[in-house]
Amino acid sequence: MGLLLAAESAISLFSAAEREHAERLLQLFMRAAGKFVRLLPWSEKVHDFLDSTITGMKLVYWPENLESMDNALSVMYKDFVDPMNDSQSFFGYWIHASKVLQTLDDRSYYLLQIRWRFQHRRFFEYYYWSNEMLVSHAALAGPLYYASQAAVLRAATFGGFGSNFLSSVLRVVNMAAFKAQEESDMETLLSPEGIKLISTCGSAYDDRIKHIVAVMAAWNLFKNVAWTPLDHNTSQVTLGGRTFAAEQVFFIAYCRSLCEVSAGNLCTDVLSKVRAFAATFKCKVGAHMHSLDRCGVVEDFENRLQNESMGSIF
Repeated sequence: MGLLLAAESAISLFSAAEREHAERLLQLFMRAAGKFVRLLPWSEKVHDFLDSTITGMKLVYWPENLESMDNALSVMYKDFVDPMNDSQSFFGYWIHASKVLQTLDDRSYYLLQIRWRFQHRRFFEYYYWSNEMLVSHAALAGPLYYASQAAVLRAATFGGFGSNFLSSVLRVVNMAAFKAQEESDMETLLSPEGIKLISTCGSAYDDRIKHIVAVMAAWNLFKNVAWTPLDHNTSQVTLGGRTFAAEQVFFIAYCRSLCEVSAGNLCTDVLSKVRAFAATFKCKVGAHMHSLDRCGVVEDFENRLQNESMGSIF
């Protein structure tokens, strides 16, 4: 059944235009990642390491040709789907599975996604030794990714796909930290300002900090690149009997992407530290989701981000 979650994206990306859209969006986020990591309080040595790593990173998301599709899919999903007859085409089964997926109701689809994440399948997987980022086909499907240019679905793509992709790219920071630890020199990792900031919030590599800065960066990118004045309050969607504006869908899609059982309070912990979330949902001062009790690193990153024009690099 796990194959079903991946199947829809493959079918939807068969057209040249939609495949080009996905590739262009991935490159957009890669270029943004290269810029926003420069805003974090690392030393110049670490910034140079991150620059070279991100610049040289290869995105693996589609086999080079259809002849290799069977092998690529069988390797990717060999531990997740039921064994099939050797004479049966894996690619053919993929197409069959997509048709089954299209008949599922929303609840069944939701349960499939939970099972996918519960099986510890990440949407994005980074391989250090080859400097490759594997983009799972499951990442190229709703509710993370939509090829549509409708304002609500653009917001969902940047909130779900963009935030998750950028937080995955930030995992390379762990490699920089490891190199610094090998040298037993914290100054190798952090700038002088960074050392002061870290003292206010503990570990510089906490996963929540990575999620927070990734959501902030994805929001900044969304507002600078994918949002127009005409989109504001002109597009809405009804979810669970409530009506939401496209900007609110950005944050809903982010939380919706964290559907694995182990997510815990990650969604609320992250968004309560994001100023744009409180403003978008008009959270009252003093409310839990307007806490903004952020550590120095997060607040410093937000201030730097507001002074940057992310759209200028595209």
